Amino acid sequence: MNSSILEKYMNRNERLLNTENYYDVKIYVGVKPNIKEFHAHASIICTHCPFFSNALNNATKENGYYIVKKENISEQIFKPILR
Repeated sequence: MNSSILEKYMNRNERLLNTENYYDVKIYVGVKPNIKEFHAHASIICTHCPFFSNALNNATKENGYYIVKKENISEQIFKPILR
C-alpha cells in the first residue's frame, strides 16, 4: 500500500476518534472522585481492537449509548488504548 494512502487513512481515522459528532459509546474510567468520561464510535473501536469488541458485547445501553465502566484503569493508561 502506498504510504501517502496509508497516511491519509490514518489521519481520517484519527479525526473520527477525535470528533464528538454521532458518538454512541460512553466509557467511564477510574473511581470516584476521579472518573473520566470518554466518547467513542462503536463501529470504529470494535473494528480496531478485540478489547473494545468484548467490552461492548458486555455493555449496557442507556438512552441510545453503550455504557462501559472500567474502574480498574486510569485515564492516563486508557487514553492511549483508545487511540
